[in-house]
Amino acid sequence: MTRPMTLAAVLCLVALAAADAAIAPKAATSLKPQATNLEMDAITIPRMLSYQGKLTDTLGQPVADTTYSVAFRLYTVPSGGSPFWNETQTVTTKSGLFSVLLGSVTPIGSVPGAGALYLGMAVGGGSEMAPRLRVVSAAYAYKADTANYALAGGTPEYAWVRGSPDSVLYTVNRLGIARGGASNMLYGNYRCTHTNFGVECTTGTSGQDYPYCTVGGGHGNTASDYRATVGGGYGNTASHNRATVGGGKENAASGDYATVGGGQADTAKAVYGGVLSGYSNLAGDASTDTAATVCGGYNNSATFWYAFVGGGLGNTASNPYATVGGGWDNTASDVYATVGGGNDNTASGHGGTIAGGRVNVAHGNYSFATNYSSEANHDYSVAVNQTHTTTSNQLRCGVVSKTGGSFTIDHPLQPISTILNHYFVESPDMSNIYSGSVVLDAAGRAEVNLPDYFDALNRNPRVQLTGVGTAAVVYVAEDVQGNRFTIGGPANTKVYWTVTGDRKDPSAEVIRLIMPVEQPKTGKLAGHSLDDDFLAGTMKQLEEMGESGRFGFRTAEGRAQYQESLRDPAERK
Repeated sequence: MTRPMTLAAVLCLVALAAADAAIAPKAATSLKPQATNLEMDAITIPRMLSYQGKLTDTLGQPVADTTYSVAFRLYTVPSGGSPFWNETQTVTTKSGLFSVLLGSVTPIGSVPGAGALYLGMAVGGGSEMAPRLRVVSAAYAYKADTANYALAGGTPEYAWVRGSPDSVLYTVNRLGIARGGASNMLYGNYRCTHTNFGVECTTGTSGQDYPYCTVGGGHGNTASDYRATVGGGYGNTASHNRATVGGGKENAASGDYATVGGGQADTAKAVYGGVLSGYSNLAGDASTDTAATVCGGYNNSATFWYAFVGGGLGNTASNPYATVGGGWDNTASDVYATVGGGNDNTASGHGGTIAGGRVNVAHGNYSFATNYSSEANHDYSVAVNQTHTTTSNQLRCGVVSKTGGSFTIDHPLQPISTILNHYFVESPDMSNIYSGSVVLDAAGRAEVNLPDYFDALNRNPRVQLTGVGTAAVVYVAEDVQGNRFTIGGPANTKVYWTVTGDRKDPSAEVIRLIMPVEQPKTGKLAGHSLDDDFLAGTMKQLEEMGESGRFGFRTAEGRAQYQESLRDPAERK
């Protein structure tokens, strides 16, 4: 006689993980040995629990080997209540035993965090068997409870602990992190402090223990020294203490604290040196080139301490504090030398300066050159527009146009307390003046020889004569010719003579053409007063002297120009 088929179940939970561990990411394995590729497989967490059980009849004998429809339910209470998950599976028994993956029909989205988890089961549409089975941890699932250890005062090496607010996670100890499946490499015993989120990127140096190396992303980047950082990009290298490359391609920061912001093929070798961006720029060719800086451009070099290149192409600042603002193929090659811009300019004197232009040279110490092909070759000299200085303290230019002119010296009689000003003689003629004295011979004649360049330089020569100690007439016996003239008069008379001539050299002829004696005002000069330009620069001094009432501006524009000059520079437009 067959026994009744009222079924009971003897349940055996063989490999059911702890509730938290079942849906948490798989615990990370320990770091692999030094110089080993840290490529990690991506992890997908299955939302299932493995379960084995045995079905018996009321006498404890295994049920017949066949298939059965079994409803599985998960609860948070041992009896009563409603299941938070359920599914029905067809199981096949052998000697009453069966094995299923709970969640293979309906995934288990989550389980309670408090550890209260109970499994209920009903066979063939019957009532649920009692009691429900408490779901507990498998042995190694305890490792998933690391955060609880940390909260309880334990310090597992790689534990995570919740911060405040709870959305922040902290590690109990130092933690290295790398992107998996990307062929990245972390070197040294301090790789537990490294961050490497790139592809085929390297942090640290083989055989060295450099901590806090960081690669934020990119491809083929290397951060190989203490606190070195590469933000991203391709093929970039930060190879010294606290060196940084922000991004770009094939850039290198190889000095302590050196920085390359971006660009391509830029190099910062100097301590505290930097290249902001650009292409193939160099900030320092040795670590001693402290704080050498190139802001951008192409193929520029700042190769001494505090040397600076702002940008441009092929510029070089190669001495302490040397500066090139920009332009093309400019060189500042002495201490404090400066080239503002332009092309092919060279400031090679101590403190030499070139404002801009082309092919200028400031070779003298503290010399200045500008415009085109000017050379200030002597100390403290100034060369403007295709001129070359010939001595120190000299200004050389083509034409000086001025409101007035003077020379200023110490007063010969009161050199310490008084200044002597002498003023230029103005004339519509560009004249040269020659003077001297002679004594007539017994025949009442004297020949005066002028410089051998007189005829070549002058035309329209004019002679003035004055007899000394006599009212007798002295006269020009032979006019100027062949760089000489002859004076006649009473025998033995002393004569003062003066010769003037109008310049006829090429420079003078050009000036007569471009600056005639009378010149109409055109363009911006129309309606504008040159007197106002001068007065705007001197009115404040006249006011302080109490003399301003004697002078007035010719135009409203001139007065406005003066008022604007009185404003605080910070307030000007």
